[in-house]
Amino acid sequence: MTGRSDAIIAEALSLSPYERTVLIERLFDSLRSDRERTIEGQWIAESERRIDDHDRGEEPSTPYEQMKRDLAGQ
Repeated sequence: MTGRSDAIIAEALSLSPYERTVLIERLFDSLRSDRERTIEGQWIAESERRIDDHDRGEEPSTPYEQMKRDLAGQ
């Protein structure tokens, strides 16, 4: 690492936990491609659609205990 990188890291470590979290998210996001962002957006939209369907009673669900029994029987 360069002296500049070390200085940036030292500065980042002086931030509050919340500020460090925001910084990490922004740095991570800067590494992602447009395709990855598009796919993530599609997954978010699909998840929200499924939650809405479930809330309206249109999406079937299985109780956790039933799922455990079903999986144990495999």
